[in-house]
Formats: sequence, structure tokens, C-alpha cells
Amino acid sequence: MTAVAGGSASKKEGEADAEPQSSVVKTFVRLRPPSQESEIDLFELSSTRPGVITIKDPLSSGRCEHSYEFSGVFPVDYDQERVFAPIAGHIVNEALAGQSGCVLAYGQTGSGKTYSIFGEGSGPRRGILPRAVEHMFAQGRAVGDGVVVSFLEVYLDQVYDLGRDDSATSSTGLAAESATGDAIGSCGRRRASHGEDMGESAAGGR
Repeated sequence: MTAVAGGSASKKEGEADAEPQSSVVKTFVRLRPPSQESEIDLFELSSTRPGVITIKDPLSSGRCEHSYEFSGVFPVDYDQERVFAPIAGHIVNEALAGQSGCVLAYGQTGSGKTYSIFGEGSGPRRGILPRAVEHMFAQGRAVGDGVVVSFLEVYLDQVYDLGRDDSATSSTGLAAESATGDAIGSCGRRRASHGEDMGESAAGGR
């Protein structure tokens, strides 16, 4: 089971203080198929409340069940296309309008984070990231000479710059630009004029 959260927010100069509706962070849960076939039901989805999932303990005979409510729950039979639109479609649109956005996948090892974000191949199993790139360029909006892409990984408190040709570049040389340490400078940047360019940058950093 993978939790995927997304949201975007900004206030342009001259706008009122009211936040856009999309500024609320939404959290979705995606269920992955079991590694082995089993007749034991570990989850139960509500037919009347689409965002509610009940976690079952097969050893408790129904005594230890806990229900959680999310913005949405994606069953195991949901494909990549059905997952992308509610999570990231509007975030890409708002990013093109000048708002900042973020999609975060969280879960234990083997829960499906990489598959949800990157997917597999260039066909229907491609994930949120390549679909977001395609969606951005498909809008047909003016992008000038293209966009600039940076690709960073934070692992065990080390920052790796995956956008450079030398992917071994770690936090050495990636000094924080602000006194609070909330910004990373000197990271590699690649210019992309179409989706394939950005796809290559992402694939190279995986």
C-alpha cells in the first residue's frame, strides 16, 4: 500500500489573500496486488464513502479493525492512467499558471512507490512523472526555449545530484544557499524542449 499526497499553492502579486481550493493537500492510498494469492481479505473499501478503507487483522476475527479516511483510495485494479489524473493533473495545470506544486509518494519498501511515480516502460504502465511531463507539453502553452530540469535525491541525509553526468555527486558542493539551509544550490540543470528530453533526464537519474 502506497500513500501519495499532492497539493499546490501560491499567491501572485495583487491577488487576494484567499487561498486557491487546490492549496489543500490531498492524500490518496493506492493498493497493490498481493505478492501471493490469498483468500484472506486484509482491506475493505466502503461502498458509500469512496475515501474510506478498513484495515483488517485476519487473526482477530473482526475485533481489531481500523478505518481511515483519505481523499481517495485506488483499488488494485486501477491502472496508471486512472491514478494520474486525480493526483497530478491539476497540479501540472497550476504549475503552468505559476503556482508551486508537489507530489510525494510514501510507503515501505516494495509498496509500489517507484512503480506509481516512474512506472515501467513508455506504454500504458508509465507512471505519474512521465505522464505529468507529457501533460505539460501537451497543453501547447508557450515555453520559450523549453524548461530547465533538476533532479535531486535525498538518501540517508545525503543529497545526490542526479541531473549531472556524474551521478555520484553527493551533498559535497551542494551547499545551502540560505541561512536557514532550506535551499540547495549548484545543482545540475538540463534544458528540455519536449517530453522526451525530460524523460531522458528522469530515466538517467533513476
